[in-house]
Amino acid sequence: MKLVRKKDPSTVVGSLTEQEVCIFKYPNDAHESKYQPFLKKLQDHYNNDKRWLICDCDHTEQAILILCSLGSHLYARRRPNSTHNEKCHFLNRDSVHYKNNNQSFLPKKSKKLNVQFYKNITDISQKNHATEGDTTQRLNSRLGSLLYRALEDKDLNVLSTAQQSYNAIYYGIEEYIEETPISIAKGLPLSNFFYRVFNDTFIEKAIQNLKNPKDWPKKLMPYCLFVTPVKVAIKDNSIQSSFRPYMEIKIENSIKLPSGRISLESDPYIALFTMVLSGNNTPLFQDAFAIPVLSLSETMPVESNYERDALQVLIDEIRYKNIPAKITKPLFVKSTKDNQTYRPDFIIKLHNKTIYIEVLGSIEESYLEQKMKMKKIAKQNCDYYFSVDYTANQDIIDKEMSIITEALYSLSEKDYSHDSAKIAIA
Repeated sequence: MKLVRKKDPSTVVGSLTEQEVCIFKYPNDAHESKYQPFLKKLQDHYNNDKRWLICDCDHTEQAILILCSLGSHLYARRRPNSTHNEKCHFLNRDSVHYKNNNQSFLPKKSKKLNVQFYKNITDISQKNHATEGDTTQRLNSRLGSLLYRALEDKDLNVLSTAQQSYNAIYYGIEEYIEETPISIAKGLPLSNFFYRVFNDTFIEKAIQNLKNPKDWPKKLMPYCLFVTPVKVAIKDNSIQSSFRPYMEIKIENSIKLPSGRISLESDPYIALFTMVLSGNNTPLFQDAFAIPVLSLSETMPVESNYERDALQVLIDEIRYKNIPAKITKPLFVKSTKDNQTYRPDFIIKLHNKTIYIEVLGSIEESYLEQKMKMKKIAKQNCDYYFSVDYTANQDIIDKEMSIITEALYSLSEKDYSHDSAKIAIA
């Protein structure tokens, strides 16, 4: 298979080896040690705007496959009107997905948000099996984007000296959906089908709301959205709502987390999930996106237990010493002037200074490469950069966190200019 430029398919920029072609066609059968380097190669070509491939089927015309991105995943789809021969692997396949468990959910903030989650099919049980692959991934990316947009728009990813209200996140998401406004279809606002409280009363309201979906287009399956705090670890693809602490909510499809590195025991979480009705009007909780948070009382999003520990130290220090700083957890990727994408773990604004904080939680090569890229970009986009290595022993972690907290205090008192702290080495 040849790799060609999107803007000029006649220009060949690379090719796939026989082994890579095999992985390209059958990604689920590939060994992890072979799969990840292959996926990195595809990702590099996608990032460099080299997004098309020439299929290797025997045909006189060029049969084009297009590389696309969805959340933290890549997929290849057939180019419209592109013909493949009768023996081609892609003849009857619209797309093939390449899942990357080593990447985080890093959505770009697009102008349009699609909340048409389900196509209208008769048998809901068929849907569970038919869409567990690409459609479920697409849906969970949309759920994640909706949740991230609401958190960012309402500053629910920001902490300061003031304590965050316990109910801020639930009211905030509700306000975002009402104020934006977001429509499922023309004349069908999402706010009519969103519930910020998950209990028997609101479940019954949702059931009644879905029983008579007179305004829904025939092509769409009616659904409702719930948001809930999740106090305990996710297990058996179920979540336990803190609103209903004795009820396990079984999610039909795989629960999506922001990253494959996040443990199912990174509780507590905030979960956004959908409810549909089966043929006999029984509620089914179909899909869910869950993000870890600092605590149930302060629902600032984090993406690991390490981030939670570091954030708690930082916010405790800021409040104890009354440092006038704001800590933000960036949820969408940022871009430099030359279109390099990056996202720090935390951004601290203090007076007129910008401080990036990176929390290192893995020794995997691909992970460290990403962090080194982040460090390089940081030199050009912030005043100070610090990292804390949570794979080290506790003494080193405490020392590195102490350097950060002392720097914050000094910056709040005067113009902090300690050279070694400007770009801290991981």
